[in-house]
Amino acid sequence: MSVEALEDHFGVVSNDRDGWIRAFDRGRARILDTARAYRAEQAERMAAQCRVGSAR
Repeated sequence: MSVEALEDHFGVVSNDRDGWIRAFDRGRARILDTARAYRAEQAERMAAQCRVGSAR
């Protein structure tokens, strides 16, 4: 999670370290859910590429 993402999606003011931490803690469930979904999507893409590659 980047500082820029916390600022853009969670309304944190730039250069507010404590605000970044509070925003991450408040959004932790959403952040982790998004990360899990992204990881699952990437794994599926890799598996699909392997299936296509092995069919050649």
